[in-house]
Amino acid sequence: MNLSMMIELNNLSRENAKNFTKKRFIFDQIAADIQSRGKHFTGITGPRGSGKTILLKQLNSVYDKSFYISLDTFEGDLFEIFQKLHQDL
Repeated sequence: MNLSMMIELNNLSRENAKNFTKKRFIFDQIAADIQSRGKHFTGITGPRGSGKTILLKQLNSVYDKSFYISLDTFEGDLFEIFQKLHQDL
């Protein structure tokens, strides 16, 4: 997957998050953790349909320096993508 496509999918996830105004109970905890620790990666695990994707998209829409990557459509080396995103963005 090329970088421009990943940027487009990230932008679409930010737009999609606007459709979901209700925040999960853990949203504030994760947001506080992001603010207190600075830059890092956040991953969420849980059963299907529990709201993981929406939660990550909502967090992505709140933080300008965040980037949403869905591993469902991802192909390639994740480490390379992180390096390229860090350099280009």
